[in-house]
Amino acid sequence: MTATKEKIEPNAQQKECIENIEGRYLVIAGPGTGKTFSLVERIKNMLNKNISPSKILCLTFSDAAANEMRSRLSDVLKNQTNEIDIYTYHSF
Repeated sequence: MTATKEKIEPNAQQKECIENIEGRYLVIAGPGTGKTFSLVERIKNMLNKNISPSKILCLTFSDAAANEMRSRLSDVLKNQTNEIDIYTYHSF
């Protein structure tokens, strides 16, 4: 992922994640590699293609990651965030 004038440009793997909105998608990567960015952009893409927020499930490994996902989605999507299911694997 590269930043250009405050707009982040996804790399090839991130683009694949963002654009592939059919079925499940597993993102495995280390800290600071853009996982949350990619998933937020993928969810935005899904909503832009008229997928209902209530049909989206996002699972993370930690409470911190789930909270960060909710926070970032809330910043971007405002009122649609409550309909998106975001959990840790254990809480789900």
